[in-house]
Amino acid sequence: MRVLPIVCLLISIVPPLPAAELDGRYRGSLDEREVELILRGGDGRVEGEYIEGRRHFRISGSLDGPALQAQISDPESGRVLANINANYANDMLAASLAARDPRSGETLVREALLQRVAPPPPPPDPHRDPQLVGTWVYEQMNESENDGLRYASLSEVLTLRIRADGSIEQWRRSVAGGSEWSYDRPGELQYSGRWRSDDGLLLVQLKDAPEFQPAARYRFDTPYLVTESNTGQMQWQRR
Repeated sequence: MRVLPIVCLLISIVPPLPAAELDGRYRGSLDEREVELILRGGDGRVEGEYIEGRRHFRISGSLDGPALQAQISDPESGRVLANINANYANDMLAASLAARDPRSGETLVREALLQRVAPPPPPPDPHRDPQLVGTWVYEQMNESENDGLRYASLSEVLTLRIRADGSIEQWRRSVAGGSEWSYDRPGELQYSGRWRSDDGLLLVQLKDAPEFQPAARYRFDTPYLVTESNTGQMQWQRR
């Protein structure tokens, strides 16, 4: 089986993923009471639950980009109790709820900021070393000299993201500069796929590839992750 160095896994270049989907559980406070939204969506439609104390209500509506428009209704009678308008950004929902007071007929508007609740971590996988999970950065700097004076430098920054869900991706970013100039660029995705480990060996299955292939031997030399492949040894620092 051919050995793939980490820096040469360029077979499958995938565009960056879009923003996180709305699906999930969100918690916040409304009039000093804890509230919770559980949302599930697809094809622009959103369903779920609105929970306030021990009371559960039904949510149904639509999603247009980051904007959610929905109704909160009684799960038994189907009667609409309130309208909710919310905007999603950075795992948070800025929500406005409007309900009509049945006694006075006045419309009451309440606002809340709800934070997405992270799902419980997956159970440990014996085929994935938990110490590898995280974001690792490797930086290599090259300098040019003229008559013994440094006048230009080029840094290549590699960012390796290894996730507990089994996904992996590596980004490359170049930064250059001199005494009177500089050059910077956003990172580019080098590869993405799935990962697993086997007794100090990191294996990667590129997206759409049929099987895992060895990427590098690895060990930990606190605070570094040290990888060794046919391109040499690299020291990665956790970020």
